[in-house]
Amino acid sequence: MEPENNIYLTNQVLKSIKKSLPKSCTFLSLYRRKEGDICIRSVVNKEDYYYTVPQNFSLTEASFERIHSLILDTCNVA
Repeated sequence: MEPENNIYLTNQVLKSIKKSLPKSCTFLSLYRRKEGDICIRSVVNKEDYYYTVPQNFSLTEASFERIHSLILDTCNVA
């Protein structure tokens, strides 16, 4: 699959994940760092959290579930 398609699909899944998160998570999206690598950025209680992604965006369902649970853990701790 082309990287552009993977980016689009990743963004769609992140939108879906965002809807299921508590309101303390105010932002969830792909983010390009100054170094050029791309990660997932979430904002929980006004603090930024970054999660690395493979550069070809070949994330599995388990990867997204892990990201979801990490953000939920952050929301519950914060």
